[in-house]
Amino acid sequence: MKVASLEAGAVLKNNIAMWQLYRTIEMEPNNMGVKQESQQYSVDSALVNNKQPLNQILYGPPGTGKTYKTINEALRVLEPGLDVDKANRSELKSKFDQYKKDGRIQFVTFHQSFSYEDFVEGLRADTNKDGAISYSVEPGVFKNACDAARTSEDGLSIGAAFDEFIEKLDQEEIELTTANGKPFTVRDSGGATLLCAPQGAKHDSYSANKESIRQVLAGQEPHKRYCISYVRGIAEYIRKNWKLDSVSAKNSGPVVLIIDEINRGNISSIFGELITLIEPGKREGADEALSVTLPYSKEPFSVPKNLHIIGTMNTADRSLALMDTALRRRFDFVEMMPNLDLLQDLEVEGISIAKMLQKMNQRIEVLYDREHMLGHDFFMPLLQANEDQRFAMLQGIFKNKILPLLEEYFFEDWEKIRLVPV
Repeated sequence: MKVASLEAGAVLKNNIAMWQLYRTIEMEPNNMGVKQESQQYSVDSALVNNKQPLNQILYGPPGTGKTYKTINEALRVLEPGLDVDKANRSELKSKFDQYKKDGRIQFVTFHQSFSYEDFVEGLRADTNKDGAISYSVEPGVFKNACDAARTSEDGLSIGAAFDEFIEKLDQEEIELTTANGKPFTVRDSGGATLLCAPQGAKHDSYSANKESIRQVLAGQEPHKRYCISYVRGIAEYIRKNWKLDSVSAKNSGPVVLIIDEINRGNISSIFGELITLIEPGKREGADEALSVTLPYSKEPFSVPKNLHIIGTMNTADRSLALMDTALRRRFDFVEMMPNLDLLQDLEVEGISIAKMLQKMNQRIEVLYDREHMLGHDFFMPLLQANEDQRFAMLQGIFKNKILPLLEEYFFEDWEKIRLVPV
């Protein structure tokens, strides 16, 4: 006992000494010979003003309503005055669908084959009307979302204006003038270029690259310089007729990009260099704003400050601890666990579904971990069924959903599986 007390006393003295050293360094940092430099760090205004974060991920076990909740979170961003927790669900879904149709909400699901070319931009082969094959730079869902966040005073984005121009070409021949004032007509080749014919020419003599036109509209120097006079002439026509002189993120409301199952994709490969640009402090208009040159189009690119990213993550697929560190520190994580209150009054043949689910999850947490619990959503269909159908439906839920999931969790170890629903 005397030896143990001496050891405890030595540990206590060491702890006191370490605490005193810490206080000395904290109060007088220069005592350690460390040169102090003042640094300013950008602060996420969403944290200060208690607003919706720009980047957030809803994570939890399967069946906890993460994808269901993304509708609420998206509308919370787009309509701050709307009480989404009390609003009618059909009304919320109707609003969500309309915003999605208008391009204010973009939705994508990650999977193992999803790539940078699908998310940001990549090359796509096209067959022209003449049968020739050409390659064009095709924007991905993330780039399209950023484009939608930059609109004119009339709420029109560069991409939308360009698409309307192409539609107009299909209906009528348009006469334009080059940057040097020479008249010409233009038609769509169906591929990566527009075909231009100078006034009086019998055949199309020049081609204007579509991506180059987009770059000029965005105020950038086009990567491909051939037929630049025609490119600038077409861009000027679109800018004038679709009022794109003031395209910016300032003129637009928020835009929401929803990434379902974000942890199922290869984050490093999909986001690439953009993992840095999505930080609030690195976005357009911030003090530490950054831009990068995209590998295919060679154009400078940055992320607008009004683009919100909402992801969902199933912890049964991959633990939060295994997530890409660069992604983890750039997102706010919101845990979603089983909500027993939604099943509180539900009974089937005298069985309280809420208490049954609670017991099952307690056993799963002991036998496995809390990231593999069962969500309340598995049993929500029972609320819509009449009493005569509920028991048969409950049997089907266990047979077709719960037991196969438990087999996967416990690698068909039936001794453990039997302990869960008992």
